[in-house]
Amino acid sequence: MIVDVETLLGEPPTDLRQVRCELSNGAPITIETALRLCCDASVGRVLMQGTSELLDLGRRTRVVSAAQRRALVHRDRGCVFPGCDRKPQWTDAHHLRHWTRGGATDLDNLCLLCRRHHVKVHEGGWTLARDPVSGTWTADRSPP
Repeated sequence: MIVDVETLLGEPPTDLRQVRCELSNGAPITIETALRLCCDASVGRVLMQGTSELLDLGRRTRVVSAAQRRALVHRDRGCVFPGCDRKPQWTDAHHLRHWTRGGATDLDNLCLLCRRHHVKVHEGGWTLARDPVSGTWTADRSPP
């Protein structure tokens, strides 16, 4: 997947022909889809000057470590979306506050979501919250 940093930060170029938000085969995707795919992936940075001069290749970092994934499985026991019973092996790790928007990759900011609910959260306007005392998850839909 290729996404320019401005688009990733929610500040796309004024000339929309310059926006890059696409799969590696060139198929365009929405920024919401790109953010969902970034949730549980390795991310690499490529810094360019213009369209042809490579300035820097950042190193890849794992967004959610194996230990964090094990802790999420232990805590969440599957998809946390209210009413869902998908088991952990059918889930993705999800940042409650996306890491591109300053969200930390720690257990307080992570949860497990099945693919259906992961898409719903990223592309359907849903937000999740966990009650710190009871551990109960709630889902609310943001107005468009």
